[in-house]
Amino acid sequence: VILNILPIGLKGIVIAGVLSAAMSTLSSSINSLSSSLVKDWFPNLKSLKISLKYVSYIIAKGHRLRISISSADFQNAWPTGESAVNTLYRDKKYPSHVVLPITPTQNSLLPMPDFKPSPQGPATKNEVPKNSRYEITHDFVKDKVRVKLHRDGFARAAIGLAESTYSVSPNNPSETEINARFVYDVPNQEKVIIVESNENLRSDKKYYHFSSKVEVTVGGKLFFEKSWKNSVPRKLS
Repeated sequence: VILNILPIGLKGIVIAGVLSAAMSTLSSSINSLSSSLVKDWFPNLKSLKISLKYVSYIIAKGHRLRISISSADFQNAWPTGESAVNTLYRDKKYPSHVVLPITPTQNSLLPMPDFKPSPQGPATKNEVPKNSRYEITHDFVKDKVRVKLHRDGFARAAIGLAESTYSVSPNNPSETEINARFVYDVPNQEKVIIVESNENLRSDKKYYHFSSKVEVTVGGKLFFEKSWKNSVPRKLS
C-alpha cells in the first residue's frame, strides 16, 4: 500500500497492490500442499514483484509517501492459516524499491472528458439504507478483532435487513469466521412474503467450513426451507 502522508501527520491511501507469494513461487502442480510444508519451498530471501493498480495522483509539495507491506488484507482477503513475519531489505545488495512513473506537464492541456450521467440516476431518499452501523472492536481477552455491519434497506433492491460479523484472531489467523444474515420482504398485495438466509464461513488450520440456510415464509407460515453444509481443505492459505 502506498500512503500519502500530509505535513500534519494525516495519511490517505494512494494505491495498493496484492500478490500471493506462495502462488508466485510454487507451481500449480503442488497447490495441494499444506501451509506448513510451503515454508520449506521458500529460500531465506525471495525477490517479489508486486504490481500496483492504475492510478493518477498529484503529490502536493511537502507531502511524503509511505510504503506499507503486510501479510494480510483484513476484510478483503481471507487470512492465512499461520501468522507470518516479513523482513524488507533495502541495502546495496538487496535494493528494494518502488517504481512510480511521472507524467510530464502537458504543453497544451487536453480537454476535460465528457462523462455521461449514469442511466440509473442518483439514489432517492427511500433507496438509501437506513440505520447503517459499522463497528470494529478488539477483544484483548479473547484475542479477537470483530467487524460488524448492519443495514436496513438496499438501494434499488427489495426492502430488507443485512447484517454480518467478521471475526479474526491476530495471533492465530487460521481461526477466522464470518456470519451473515439477510432478510428480504418481497412485495405482494395478498400476503407478506419474507425470505431469510443465514450463512456461516469459518476456518481452522486444515479446513474451510461453510453452512447456509434459506427460509421462506408466506403469511407468517413456513413455505420453504433448505440448508447446505460443506468442508474443503485449505490450499496454500
